[in-house]
This record gives sequence, C-alpha cells and structure tokens, in this order.
Amino acid sequence: MFKFGPYGGKAEPIKQPLFVLGRPFEPGSDDAHYCKPTSVAVEEDGEHFFVADGYCNSRVVKYRVEVERGSGHHRVTKVWQVGEGKGVSISQ
Repeated sequence: MFKFGPYGGKAEPIKQPLFVLGRPFEPGSDDAHYCKPTSVAVEEDGEHFFVADGYCNSRVVKYRVEVERGSGHHRVTKVWQVGEGKGVSISQ
C-alpha cells in the first residue's frame, strides 16, 4: 500500500510515494505485510486512516500519520489492530 501526494508525488521527474506500507507481492499477516487489502478509509482529521485487510487476513488496522513541518517527511505509526492473521473473524 502506498500514498502519493497531490499531482502524483514529491520528486520530479520520477514520482515517489509519500509513504509505503507492506511489501509488494509478499503476502503475510504481520505488521510488515498485508494479504490483498480491500479498502482504506481516512478520518475527517486526516491524521488517522484504517486499512481493511480482509481477503486472506481478517483484520482492520488503524494508523496515525504525522508530517514534519519543513521536510514534509511522513511518519506512520500503528495505533491498533482488530483481528489477526488468516481465518480470524473480527465479529467474534
């Protein structure tokens, strides 16, 4: 998963994402991996977002984004997670 800034990224001429979560084409259920994430929702404040990782994992992860003034560096920290790896129902 990745997020680009306005107009596609921060570096010319190659557009680079502002931040990246997980590893491309490496499915898993730990903090460094997802398995076919299904959706992303952003809170109104823009500081928090949720990742639904629901096709092979049954979890929702909440993150917080902090942007350093001046440098524009994005720091993403995990706030909480509901559910865990494969086969766990978050409704239980």
